[in-house]
Amino acid sequence: MAPKEHAYGPPKKSKAERHTDLKERRQKLFEDLEKVEADLQKQRELEESETAALMSQWTPSTKQRHEKVEQHMAGKLKKVAEEEEVAEEIRHHFDYPGEKGLVAMQIGMSMGYCGYVITSWLYVGALRHDLFPDCDAYWQGRFEQTALCEVTVLTFWTFPLFCCIFLLIFFYRDLLCTRLYYECLAHNVFLDFENIDFFNSKAIRIMCVQIIFSLLMYPFTGNVHLQGLKLTVAYWLPILSFLAMLYASWDLETRLLSLGKYVEREFDDAKIHIDNSVFIRDYLMRQAFEIVKTDARKEAKSHRTGKYIRAIVSTAEQLVRESMVDETGSITLQGDAASGKETFFMAFSQSYWVNDFLYCPSLRDKRALKFRRLFLVYKVYTWCLMLFLLYLAFATCVSHLRHQRWIDESILTRWFRVENFLIVSFGPKVEQEAQNFFRYSEQLASRVHFT
Repeated sequence: MAPKEHAYGPPKKSKAERHTDLKERRQKLFEDLEKVEADLQKQRELEESETAALMSQWTPSTKQRHEKVEQHMAGKLKKVAEEEEVAEEIRHHFDYPGEKGLVAMQIGMSMGYCGYVITSWLYVGALRHDLFPDCDAYWQGRFEQTALCEVTVLTFWTFPLFCCIFLLIFFYRDLLCTRLYYECLAHNVFLDFENIDFFNSKAIRIMCVQIIFSLLMYPFTGNVHLQGLKLTVAYWLPILSFLAMLYASWDLETRLLSLGKYVEREFDDAKIHIDNSVFIRDYLMRQAFEIVKTDARKEAKSHRTGKYIRAIVSTAEQLVRESMVDETGSITLQGDAASGKETFFMAFSQSYWVNDFLYCPSLRDKRALKFRRLFLVYKVYTWCLMLFLLYLAFATCVSHLRHQRWIDESILTRWFRVENFLIVSFGPKVEQEAQNFFRYSEQLASRVHFT
C-alpha cells in the first residue's frame, strides 16, 4: 500500500528509504573527499617539481617525498643535452653569442670605458702644477700634514688608473662566466651565479677608501674654494660615470639573457627548452666539477662539453642525494662559503673553477678549442693594457716625487715621466718654457730679417 499522505506536508519516509538516502549521502561525501585528496596530491607534486631541479632550497620533509624528488631529478637528468648536435640546435632558439663576438664585444667595451676614465688622469696631469702645491712649502715643515698632503695628492692622481685596472679585471671575469653560462644553457642547464652584494665586495670597499683619500686632497692642498672645485669638475665626471656603470652592471645575470630576448625568436621552443632544463647553483656545480675533474684526469680521456656537463649534473644529483639528507629524512642544502666571494684577481688563476672548467684538458671538442684560441687574444690584450696602466701609475709616482723635490733629476725620472703621454700640458713651468720658445723664435726671426 502507498504511504498515507500527511495533511500538513509530504508523507514520512519509511525506515528503509531513510537508510538508502543516508548511504547515498555518505557515498557522495566519500567521493568529494577523494577529489580533495587528489587535488592536494597534485599540488604537492607540483611543489616538488618546482624545487626538485637541484635548487638551493628544498621543501620535502620525509623520505617518501625525497624519493619522488629523486625520480623527478633523474627524469630531468635524461634531458641534459649530451650530444653537440642537439646543443647546436638549441643555440638557434635564442641569441647565443659566438666566440668571436663575445671576445670582440668585451675588448670594445673595456677599451671604451678605460679610454673614457683615463681622461681624468690626463686632465690632472695637465693641471698638476696649478692644482697641487709643494706640500712641504705649503705646510712649512709640519711632517704629518705634509705626509697627508702628498699621499692624498698621489691617491687623487692615480685613482683613475686603478679604476681602469679594476675594470679590466671585472670584464675578464665576466667573459669567463658568460662563456660558461651560455655553454651550460645550450646543454639544458640553467647555471645560477651567486653574486656578492656591491658594497660587501672588498674591491669596492678599497675603492671607497681611495675616494675618501682623494676628497681629502682638497683641504690638505688648500683647494677648498670655488676655483679649486671648478678645476676638478672635469676630473670627477668620468669617475662618477664609471662608478654608476659599475653599480648598474654589477650583477652579471642582469646582462646575460633577458626573458624578452629568450622567447622572441621561437616562443614554443623556449617553453620546451625550459621544461627540459635543469637549474643548478654555482656552488653545487663547483663541488661536482671538482669531483668530475679529478676522475676525468685520472682516465686521461677526451670528452665533449655536453658529456662533461652531464657528468657534472649527475654528480651534483648524487651529492644532493647522499650527503644532504639527515637521519630524519629532511633535506638541507647549504651553499659553499667561498662561492661568490673570491677576489677578482682569482679570475687570472688557473685554480679559479670557471677558468679551470673552460681550460680543462679533458674538453677537446671544436667549440672549446676555438674559444681557447680566441680567449688567448683577449688575455694578451688584457695583460698588455694592464702592464701599460701599471707603467703609468709608476710614472705618476715618480713625477709626483720629482715635483715634491723628493728625488733629483736622473735616468729614472727621464724614463718614467708623465709628460710623454700628456696630450695637452700647461701650467707655470710649461708657460715659462713656451714664453722662452717664442722669445727665441722672435730673436731668430729678427736675425734672419736683418741678414
